Order: sequence, then structure tokens, then C-alpha cells
Amino acid sequence: IQVVNDALAFFVHLPGRKPRLTIWNWKTSNRIYVSFFIPLVDTDFTLLSPSTYLMTSALRAGSIQLYTLVSPTHSSDAISSPPNASYGSAIHLVTLHFPPTTPRVDIAQVVVEASPTEARALPNRPCKQKDSDRLHLFSTQYDIYDMREGHTIRTVTFVHQGVFMTYMEKAQSQANEAGIAITDASFKPLEVPWTEWGPRNARVIETNWALDCGRYV
Repeated sequence: IQVVNDALAFFVHLPGRKPRLTIWNWKTSNRIYVSFFIPLVDTDFTLLSPSTYLMTSALRAGSIQLYTLVSPTHSSDAISSPPNASYGSAIHLVTLHFPPTTPRVDIAQVVVEASPTEARALPNRPCKQKDSDRLHLFSTQYDIYDMREGHTIRTVTFVHQGVFMTYMEKAQSQANEAGIAITDASFKPLEVPWTEWGPRNARVIETNWALDCGRYV
């Protein structure tokens, strides 16, 4: 379950069944978006804003997929749409790829935790984190197979929220410059290899942490 401002999202991923995502406005009870067609390789989800979200994928070497919600009366600036807007579809804007894996290494899952958003900080709080400064932690499980036995390692990747918003704005800007609406069938998501975005914008550690600690960052 994710809450950002007026948006409340449920991501359900049961074994053997396709994931389902539902986003609705908990104040007005209006449904914002529902998807029944999420691939099984998409293993987790988090809201970035009331009108944007990300999915993690365990396909190939793993990736982070960034989406924006657009209404039937599409605005050219969907990323900054008002939180009470009614949306019709989700547009895949960007794919940020994780590092390529070596032979005999499979990715089992990519799970994400994000620091919480705050609508109103208590008066006695010494500081308040801006929603734009949230951190996202991606826990990636690698299954490694060799000639004798298999074993598992896990990495945690830290990414600042601003990285995602920057690449989403870049994808939309490039589409505008090319004269292509992001709702057009000819629009293709911006593909960003790890070498371009990761070393400068992410920090990776190998650990056996339980990812639950990420919600307290």
C-alpha cells in the first residue's frame, strides 16, 4: 500500500497470478487507475507522486520502469498534473537498467522501499523532508549457479527521487521536440543503460539486510 497526498495505491502480487495495480483518490473515492495487465516479471511498485509511479522488473538484468498517468484529455505536461485529476491510462516513459549480469546469474526479484511522504509535519519536528528528497531503496536478489552448488546474494541500491523525475522530464521533452505525443503508438520509452545513470546517481552495497529497515530511512 502506498499513499502520496490524495492518492492511495494497492499493488497485489500473489504467487502464480498476474500482479494488479489500483490507484484511487481516498478523499473523493474516485478511481484514478487500474491495471490487470502487469507482467509477472514486474515484482514491486511505489508511487513517486499522485500522477507518477515506478515498477521494478526482474527481466534479464533487472530494471526500474517509470510511468506517468494521463487522462483521456491528455495534457502535454502529464508529470505535473494536479493530484485530483482523473486518469485513463499509464504511459511507460523511461526504463533505467541495472548492471548486466554475468553467466549463470539470475535475478529472482527486485523489491523497493521508499521513505515516507509527509502531508503536515508536527510542530515540534526539528526538520521536515521534502517529498522531492525521498530516497528509494532497491533490494535485488541474485541467484548464482556454479558447477557445485547455487547460492544467493543481495544488493541494496539507493536512488534519490530527483533522478527519476529528471529522466521522466527528459523523456517527455525529447518526445515534444520530436513532435510525438507520449500517448502516440510511435512513442518509445527512453532506455537508459546502467553506465549512463547508475554510477553518478546510485549507491550500491552488498548486504543481507531485511529491506523493512528501508521504510525508516
